[in-house]
Amino acid sequence: MLESVLRSRAPEGDPEDWESRRSGNLATARGSSGLSRQERSRHLWEDVSMVEEDSSKLNAMQLRLDESQKVLLKERE
Repeated sequence: MLESVLRSRAPEGDPEDWESRRSGNLATARGSSGLSRQERSRHLWEDVSMVEEDSSKLNAMQLRLDESQKVLLKERE
């Protein structure tokens, strides 16, 4: 599920170009930010939890929409 979310947010273009840009950005970020391995790991887990939270919200909204559509269909009958 996480991969599908990340892929949907990935820029268009050649995957190899994306990988090279990502690798370059990671190297730059590591060199300039000076974050420790532990801090980077914590940031990664925060990002993952945000994606999971967004996914949960999306699921809840989809369920509410489905229920609303059922109510509307019943009212029309």
